[in-house]
Amino acid sequence: AEVSTQSTGGLYTMVTVILLTNLLVSIFGKTYEDDFNCTRQLWQLQRYKLVQEAESQFILPFPPFNLFHAIYKWFTVCPCCNNGKTTKFYDQFVKDLEYRCSRRIVDDEKTDE
Repeated sequence: AEVSTQSTGGLYTMVTVILLTNLLVSIFGKTYEDDFNCTRQLWQLQRYKLVQEAESQFILPFPPFNLFHAIYKWFTVCPCCNNGKTTKFYDQFVKDLEYRCSRRIVDDEKTDE
């Protein structure tokens, strides 16, 4: 009976260690996945902003030639219709995303203490 109790206790300890190790690995995996998704969204938004800035630049840098490009841009994208709504939306979205990501990191640090 004593051998049976010791082997059962040893088996219980091994199973507990394996389960806790699996739990730890899954928590780390979830944290990594959350961080990866957050940084990927930030990267995509920053890339979008960079492409938008590059697209808004004049193609020809010389003053007599970039006038043609400005007229073309004015006819293709009416400045009176947009009023910077896209930029305001983008800036607010980036601020919200950065806040959520930084808040999650701060919450994780508080949990560790």
